[in-house]
Order: sequence, then C-alpha cells, then structure tokens
Amino acid sequence: MSNTSSKKPYTVNVDEKATPVMVYTANEMSWGEVVTKQKIRVGAWLLTDMAPAYVRLFLAQHLMLSGDAPNRPLRFTQLFVPIEQVIGFHVMPSVKEPLYYDPNIPGRKMEAVTVFSGLFQFKGHLFMSTKSTVDQFLDVSRENFIQLFDVEITHPKMPPPGKFRLPYAIVRRSTALITSMTVT
Repeated sequence: MSNTSSKKPYTVNVDEKATPVMVYTANEMSWGEVVTKQKIRVGAWLLTDMAPAYVRLFLAQHLMLSGDAPNRPLRFTQLFVPIEQVIGFHVMPSVKEPLYYDPNIPGRKMEAVTVFSGLFQFKGHLFMSTKSTVDQFLDVSRENFIQLFDVEITHPKMPPPGKFRLPYAIVRRSTALITSMTVT
C-alpha cells in the first residue's frame, strides 16, 4: 500500500517518510524533501550504512552563493547532490527529531567549537568525554562527518535572516577547519 499525493513528484510507501532537509556544498545550498525509511533519523542519515551515493532532493531549491550568482533560488522537481560534495547536512528547523545523544550519560560534556567549511560557518558543540580535549576527540573519531549540536549556521551571502539555528547538523570532516577558542 502506498500514499501518493498528486502534488508530490514521489511516492511514499507505508514504511517510508518524506522529510525536508538542507544540503550544503562548497559554494551552494540546496533544500527540498528526501524520502527515507521510517526508522531513519534523517539528520544522521549520511552517517549510516543506508547513506545514498546521491542525496536526492524532491521539490528542490538551489541557491548559488559564489561570485555574481543571483541571490534567488533555482527550483527543480528533483536535484541529485553527490554525497562526496556534501559539506553539511541537516533537517529543516521545523522538523523535530529525537535527541542524537543522551544528556544524562555521566562523564560527557558539550564543547563549544566553530567549524569553517568553505565560507559557511557552523557554531555549535561537540558531545565528548569530560576527560577529552577537542584535538583528542578529533584524533580518535574517524567518521566522515562531525556531529554538531545546538548549531548556528551562517554564510556572508546567505539571504535574510542570514542564519539558521537548529539542534543538530553534520559537517564533512575533510573540509572542516575547527576552532575551540575565539581570539579577539
């Protein structure tokens, strides 16, 4: 049995769901809906074995943030973003997912960091051992994406309001410059 809406360019089966997400590449941001299995926590989807080769966005909007690109999004029925080009990913702020960590685990802390990836700036927190430092955390963890909590995302060419605030986002490790201190 499937639920098909005449307004949507996709079919959602009973074991699936559609979720609005935002995808960042080096000089662009795109948003739209992804279709996944019901049990997937979409915000962490790209961390799993179920991650696709391409993030397939339905009802996509694509905004180029470099050079003299127009400051309005292009619209597409579908947009395929190669996973290798994804530098950041999160569900849209209106989506509520369960916490990605247990705040009651003893011996854990939230460590404030700023992550720069291209011209995007992700201010957030790493969830780590109280006995660990940021450099130790980064040396030990080997995932392709870094998980950030309580995140604020900005870009100098992002249209108003110019930033997103959300509980969780992931950033590709290989594109990330990370700071744990701000020097003024």
